Amino acid sequence: WSVLVVMGGCLAMAVSDPVVAVVAATSYFSVILIHESGHAFVASRLGYDIDSIRLSVIHGECIYDASYETAREAALIAWGGPLAQFAAAALVWSLSLIPVVDQSDLFGPPLVFLGYVGPLVALANLAPGSEMDGTRAWPLIPMLWRDFLGRKKKPGSRAKFKVVK
Repeated sequence: WSVLVVMGGCLAMAVSDPVVAVVAATSYFSVILIHESGHAFVASRLGYDIDSIRLSVIHGECIYDASYETAREAALIAWGGPLAQFAAAALVWSLSLIPVVDQSDLFGPPLVFLGYVGPLVALANLAPGSEMDGTRAWPLIPMLWRDFLGRKKKPGSRAKFKVVK
């Protein structure tokens, strides 16, 4: 029901141009959908079955069976949402370089929501907090660092330099 309230609000605010209002509402919810789809993509690549993606006015949720996920998988899935938003922003920014696209009234809402609001939402989601992705995402960095430091070199793989005179 909350989705309908926001869409109705967008339509009411833009009586003069309802098409732009629909594009704005769609762009707004695309930010949340892209974020949750990023989680779903990574989770599915890790072998999890995606049950559903739920959207509300300010929150989304990717539902999958996480009963057997590891800390590394949880971190990777958490990064999926913000990275999807950054990728969408890069795409929208690239499209804004095309003069015909940039000058269209219909491109304004996607540029604002997907190009500017989306990355800000992604950064906010990366903050550590009880319901934020950052709580699960940031532990991946020390895990990767430990992997990097713990890699064993193969015998005889030292770099050999020949001095040329």
